Amino acid sequence: MSDDSEILIELLTDVLGDPKHHYESKGQIAFDCPVCDEDRHKGNLEINYFSHLYKCWSCGDVNETHGSLGKLFDKFGNKKQKKVTISCNCINDE
Repeated sequence: MSDDSEILIELLTDVLGDPKHHYESKGQIAFDCPVCDEDRHKGNLEINYFSHLYKCWSCGDVNETHGSLGKLFDKFGNKKQKKVTISCNCINDE
């Protein structure tokens, strides 16, 4: 795993909590959705850190919880976390 991927996973964990699933070979990691999970712990928010995209399979269309990782950090992270992702080229600033 690249250093950028490790930094990104650490930042995602800071923002979203402990991952539910992680498929390193696919660059895919799942978390509980901060919008719709309601303590069900289903891990519906999936992130592909190779393609820099995320989607909640439960509420993605209704609550617009899908898109680029830049959008995810804008929505749920803080400025410092977003700045780190940009400075390490972990995501595109979209």
